[in-house]
Parts: sequence; C-alpha cells; structure tokens
Amino acid sequence: RRLELLGDTILRTVIVDLLHTKAQDRHSVGHIAELVMVLTSNSMLSKMFYFLELHKHATNIPRQKKKPSSGKMGANIVEAMVGEYYLEHGFKPTKNLIKNIYKRYCKHQYPKYTYLFGD
Repeated sequence: RRLELLGDTILRTVIVDLLHTKAQDRHSVGHIAELVMVLTSNSMLSKMFYFLELHKHATNIPRQKKKPSSGKMGANIVEAMVGEYYLEHGFKPTKNLIKNIYKRYCKHQYPKYTYLFGD
C-alpha cells in the first residue's frame, strides 16, 4: 500500500508537470485538471496494465477474456511499480519512464494526447 501511495503521488506529479509544460497554452486550468484526473484514473492505469502486458507476469490475478475498462487491481500494481522504480532510480529516471509509457500508450489508444508526451 505504501508503494501504491508513493507511485500514485509520483505519477500525478509527473503528469501535472508535463501538462503544465505542454498544455498550458492550449488548455484552461480546468481542462488540465480534468486531463490529470483522466490520465491518472484507475480506469486508465488498469488499461495500461493490460496494454503493457503486465498481467502476464503478475500472479494471483484472475485471467479475463475481456480487458477491463476499470479496476483497481491493475491500477494498484502500476502505481506500486512506479513507487518501487522511484525508490530504486530517483525522480528523473522515473519521470522519463512514465513519459515513455504514456507516449506509447497514447500513440495507440489516445492519439490526440500524444503531443503531451513528446520531446
């Protein structure tokens, strides 16, 4: 649970930082807040969990035929992994990892947000 909390906090911090840098001229503060909520939601993180095929490596997770649109288990695992990565590597490498994951995910699932994670 501590790793989930840490990972969630780091994830939100990175997303807010990226949105502040990339979207401040394109979107209102209210819209940026909505984007943060969407991009860090349990639903989004659960979808990423399956997109990154992490479910193939996790034990004790029921195999599902359909990818869930929401769910806390996959989201919790993603958050815990971000937290652990941060503890091992620090903020800058973790920020780069998050940026690359979102860039890859958005390219396939949400192309309109790809610009947020470009260089």
